Amino acid sequence: DSAGEYRRVKLPTTTAVGCYDRLLGEVRKRYGAPAGVELKLKFKDEDGDDVVLACDEDLAECLSVATDAGLKIMPLQVSRAAPAAQDTSTRPPASVSSTAVSSERPDLATELAAARRNVSALEEQAHMAATRRMSLPVGVASLGGVPGGGSGGGSSRPAVTTRLSAVTSPSATPPVPSTASSSPQAGPAQSADGLATAGNRALHRNDVDGALASYSAALALQPDCVLALAGRGAARLILNDAAAAETDYRAALSALDGDGGGGGGGGGGPRPGAAAAGERDAVLGGLAEALIELRRYEEAVTVTAPASAAARSTVGAALEEEVVSAAAAGAQAAAEGAFGDATAVYTAGLRVATAAAGGGLAPSGSGGDEVADAWQPRRVALLLGRAAAYAGMGDGGMEREDLEAAVAGGGGGVRARVALARCLWREGEAERARREARRAGDLDGTDADVVALHAEVGLPPPLTEAAAEAEAAAEAEAAAEAKAAAKAKAAAKAKAAADAKAAADADAATGAAAAAATA
Repeated sequence: DSAGEYRRVKLPTTTAVGCYDRLLGEVRKRYGAPAGVELKLKFKDEDGDDVVLACDEDLAECLSVATDAGLKIMPLQVSRAAPAAQDTSTRPPASVSSTAVSSERPDLATELAAARRNVSALEEQAHMAATRRMSLPVGVASLGGVPGGGSGGGSSRPAVTTRLSAVTSPSATPPVPSTASSSPQAGPAQSADGLATAGNRALHRNDVDGALASYSAALALQPDCVLALAGRGAARLILNDAAAAETDYRAALSALDGDGGGGGGGGGGPRPGAAAAGERDAVLGGLAEALIELRRYEEAVTVTAPASAAARSTVGAALEEEVVSAAAAGAQAAAEGAFGDATAVYTAGLRVATAAAGGGLAPSGSGGDEVADAWQPRRVALLLGRAAAYAGMGDGGMEREDLEAAVAGGGGGVRARVALARCLWREGEAERARREARRAGDLDGTDADVVALHAEVGLPPPLTEAAAEAEAAAEAEAAAEAKAAAKAKAAAKAKAAADAKAAADADAATGAAAAAATA
């Protein structure tokens, strides 16, 4: 869509009459678009031209292009063809009433509750990473001039929850800094670095306007002052003006590379050694923060590739916060019945996790785990949440796809197995449903939901832990008795054979004695 967010829709596999209307209906469900809003769909043909989808014939052509190109996924562009008749500042209404769905799907409440529990687990996992993050945006304390290393109070980075929870209204206007603070005048003894350091101290005191004035004065003296550019970028991040922050951080990066003619914090070309490395880390981290704010996660991962392990760890923690934010916002939207919004936010969270894992940025507490494995529990939580949202929309196919992905990923536990079994049962796949139910019983036969599931799919109650232990003990005892009986039988057989041999030997001896006596 226009916000750069992707929402998955299954294309019809046939071009029967009405296929376009069915596709449009699915798109409406994903976006929660009421019937009064006209949507325009487009796809790119084999020549790269945008083609409007407006009828069954257009959809047939779209499917033909995808087939000829061997595409498993066909990107479609969605836009609003006419202004909405309602206030667009509010959340789009849910396409499906949560009350109505709950009456049709009593198990949905369980899935939604599980999604909310997953949020709590993710928040706990991310807690240590959050406490390690600097209170000031990256790029201020790392460049010096802030008492206490930037770990104290004062300003804070923009609330992470505003990024993904506001995914349906991305066009919010960033705050405009006031002009209440007077611009400092650069006297004869003042340098650009000195003014920038004063700006950092002002930012630490939460005086954003004063900080911006100091940075502007520094840049008036030296347009490529890295300290001032990075500081202003941080201030703009605090004001939620991520686009302007990106511009500042990229200018600082160019100055560090010597592209701006002055280079470095104090001019004179690129700076060697640890100072330059620390400055580069700070600028790259700040640039990544700005890109994360702009939801350009893949770029945020890419720009940190040359940074140190410590800087990359900080960006990894920021991306993990995005994932936690997505899980929380998705669960909240689903709880309110806004299932279309929920699927969009969960999808954005999955995009973050995929980008971070692909770029080798590990979440907090991953230890020695492989990066992809470390992100897997987060991905599973998002998949389960999105599956519950799809269930709320009545889309069993997409729900099943996410549940199967969660189970295949080695996570989800009992809840994922139970949800998948019920999904399969509704779709008429009785044997697979029973198999998943048995697996859920193997994981926890005492769980009330598992017991209910077994009854639903026609299976006997799962064994409780005590019953399983008793059955195992009985089987072990029976095996021991069978082994003892077999051993006794073998001993008796050996004794009988020995007795028979002894009797034969005795008979042979008697015969020999008789023959000797006759002779």
